[in-house]
Amino acid sequence: MGLFFSLNAQVTTSPTAFIKQDRTEEFDVIFDASLGNGVMLGETECYAHTGVITTASTGDNDWKHAPVWLNNSDKYKMTKIDESRWSLHIEGGMRQYYNLTEDEVVTKLAFVFRNADGTKEGKTASGNDILYTLYNGDEFAVKITSLNDGSVYEQGETISINAEASESSNMKLTVNGIIKSEISNNLLTYEYTITESGYVPIKVTAEIGEEEVSDSLAIYVKSPVVDEPVPAGMKEGINKTINGDVATITLVLRAPFNNNVYVIGDFNDWSMNEAYQMKRDSVWTKSVLEPSQDSLATVLFWRSFDLPEKSEYYTFQYLVDGSLQISDPYAEIILDPWNDPYIKKKMDSELPAYPTGKGDGLVSVLWGEDPTPYEWQNDFQIADKDNLVIYELHIRDFVSSSDLAGVMSKLDYLEHLGINAIELMPINEFDGNDSWGYNPNHFFATDKAYGTRNEYKEFIDECHRRGIAVILDMVFNHATGINPMAKLYYEGNATSDINPWFNKIAKHPYNVFHDINHEYTGTRQFFKRVLSYWLEEYRVDGFRMDLTKGLTQKDSKDDVGKWGKYDASRIEIIKDYYDTVFATNPNAIFILEHLSEYDEEKVLSDYGMFPWRNMNNSYCQAAMGYASNSNFVDTNGKGGMFTTGWVGYAESHDEERNMYKALAYGDGNLKENEDARLARVPLMIAFAQLIPGPKMMWEFEEMGYDYSINTCSDGQIKEECRTYRKPVPWTLNWDEDALRMNAYNQSSKVINLRTDNPEFFEEGNVVLTNCATSSFVKVRRIDINYVDEIDVNNSVDIIVLGNFDAKASVTTSVNYTKTGTWYDYMTDEAFNVTRLSKTITLAPGEFKILTSRHIAHEVGVNDVESDGTGHIVFPTITDGVVYVQAPSSISSIKVFNLQGSILSEVKDASEISLSNCPSGNYILQVISENGTSIHRIIKK
Repeated sequence: MGLFFSLNAQVTTSPTAFIKQDRTEEFDVIFDASLGNGVMLGETECYAHTGVITTASTGDNDWKHAPVWLNNSDKYKMTKIDESRWSLHIEGGMRQYYNLTEDEVVTKLAFVFRNADGTKEGKTASGNDILYTLYNGDEFAVKITSLNDGSVYEQGETISINAEASESSNMKLTVNGIIKSEISNNLLTYEYTITESGYVPIKVTAEIGEEEVSDSLAIYVKSPVVDEPVPAGMKEGINKTINGDVATITLVLRAPFNNNVYVIGDFNDWSMNEAYQMKRDSVWTKSVLEPSQDSLATVLFWRSFDLPEKSEYYTFQYLVDGSLQISDPYAEIILDPWNDPYIKKKMDSELPAYPTGKGDGLVSVLWGEDPTPYEWQNDFQIADKDNLVIYELHIRDFVSSSDLAGVMSKLDYLEHLGINAIELMPINEFDGNDSWGYNPNHFFATDKAYGTRNEYKEFIDECHRRGIAVILDMVFNHATGINPMAKLYYEGNATSDINPWFNKIAKHPYNVFHDINHEYTGTRQFFKRVLSYWLEEYRVDGFRMDLTKGLTQKDSKDDVGKWGKYDASRIEIIKDYYDTVFATNPNAIFILEHLSEYDEEKVLSDYGMFPWRNMNNSYCQAAMGYASNSNFVDTNGKGGMFTTGWVGYAESHDEERNMYKALAYGDGNLKENEDARLARVPLMIAFAQLIPGPKMMWEFEEMGYDYSINTCSDGQIKEECRTYRKPVPWTLNWDEDALRMNAYNQSSKVINLRTDNPEFFEEGNVVLTNCATSSFVKVRRIDINYVDEIDVNNSVDIIVLGNFDAKASVTTSVNYTKTGTWYDYMTDEAFNVTRLSKTITLAPGEFKILTSRHIAHEVGVNDVESDGTGHIVFPTITDGVVYVQAPSSISSIKVFNLQGSILSEVKDASEISLSNCPSGNYILQVISENGTSIHRIIKK
């Protein structure tokens, strides 16, 4: 009968390797810091964070009897043996040391070895906890105690092969099938000088009479690395060459401080193999910003090989220097063992399974010919960047399904709203499934939490069919620790000093995760490839670049003011990225969350980019009905110069919602009166969207979203809940709420005025009056004067008036530009102007858009109709039910055809069905204590 042990030689025990599950004697645990992840090698102090895995544990992560983290008592302090080894004395035996009860059965000891403050953690090579399996004591057994299975060595190295049997026996050592040592004892020691290459099997047998047991493992001996230039035309990452039925893959990995790399994956059974040992191409490169100085040896490892099948998916990783497994930074699909299991229903069923037991952490996927190619249906380009109305959208919080399929189902809603661009919060692979996405780990792969690669493409294609651009939010400032470039050179809890892609200590305030060094040539090349890839592969129409003020190597430490000062080197970095975008697609937009001093933003704007203009505080003040700091003039440029090279916004993902501020702090009756608050929504939209230059709005701003940005899942408002999931309006039935839908439809009419008529809003056509804080009055005004040089009949004057006071009606002079017929754009009513100076009274929160010629707009699918009775009817275009709201009880609702015949009637109800009526026009009569009202209804 044979018994096989797999021992992690990071941890051994003394005086015996056979620590029984019921051992009562004291013993020592010996930790070799040179093995595993190696981060504790060279430390002057070492502590054991240790517990046990018992038969009651749910898994290897379910430790029992572990101390609190950073317990630095003498009990857990280790004794240094030599330069790499430390000893922990298990005083009093296992039960006393771990405070075990009599009936607990321990199967494994669990360890993390750390320094005093916990900034360095000794774990396995893959970053996992170290587990030591105990001996059950019932069987004769033997262990190899000095080596790890799969350890990698160089030819010519001498290794110690040590083994121990549970009893004195006849022991035999064979290496590569050749007997090297035989001895009668319970201990065997042999010094072996390696001459072979490839896998070398090592086996120890122990024999007593007819009973023989064995332990075996294999080490891998590297062949010398072949130095050879990367083949012409091959780029870093995954290169594919299709020749008939053969797909040849050439992988290229930048690893400037490593000595040896293997490709391991499905195509070679995840084993080290000389046919997949990467060749090395070393060249000396120059610094991007200081080309006169030698910068860093660019070491590229590469390997070409044929795939077994050209149109199948294969998982793979790079095995670096025999211990570190990383994904490909350029991979377009990533498998995540921690988070993918929770989104299987949303994942492409044809994707390969995660290679459990073989892959370590995030795993790359490659293929030759795409197994699921997407056929694009539409060609699209942004026609006018200066007149974009951008809808910032977070897929997770826009629909309850938190996926692309759900968003696709709402594109009618967005198209009718009138927006002509959607800005998606980050969709490239980020840590976890539930996130804003500003924690990226890969930059070419889409995050599977929202959908498949083809679902992303289908979404973009459908947006383009509707005339809607798609802009991606991109995070180049930082990456998380599981990013493969971070993992290559990582120490403790940070990227190491030698990591060329990252700064060990961030160069600016407000950094999160690991700060990226954009002056390194490899960084610049990588991110320029990222930009081109999304423009070409996914046909996106541009980018919103997150935290671009952080793309600098000038060290401002925690000085926010210094960080925002003019930085010529930062400007050149950002220009370099924009040049790549412009060269790939000249019509693409490049938006910057920069927020630096004006002079720097002006340089970037003049170059063709669009810095963000954060006007949230001003619009929140106006939403609440307060004059102070409610300046709209700076929406596009400093001092109201109407330079259109900025993207102004009243709300964004990162700012408080206007209507929450009105709900919480509004003047007058705004805090108590929902009708009054929601009436201000289209007013706010009008004075944000009808000012020249591209504009952005946050999702559901048009419905008056009034949950705080800091709303927690239990309804409390706390800063730590900022990025938590928020209530979704569709699940709140806001699409059936008359007040919310009225806000939406009125906002839609305003936005459509802007996007249907971009020529009206060119610079020079628009004048703001009383829109600065210093000149605040209760009525603000926008004058638009458009002259059509070709057809004078298309010329138009537009007057926008708004009363931002929350308490009082205001009478103001309109000052028309001409006499004759004018139109109320929002109601479509015509009226005659006989004299230019005429007064108008606006209720609190009321606004008017008056036009000198008729401007048509579509009636909304959920339009709300109301009159002086207070009756509200919606939708006015329906395929079924019409809803009615009234300030008093409703006596009856009747449906008439155009000949006056009653087709349907309900009493004491708030809705009526037209499902039995054929398509056409109908009259709806509502009777309540407030009176009778008549409404026109269209049945689809």
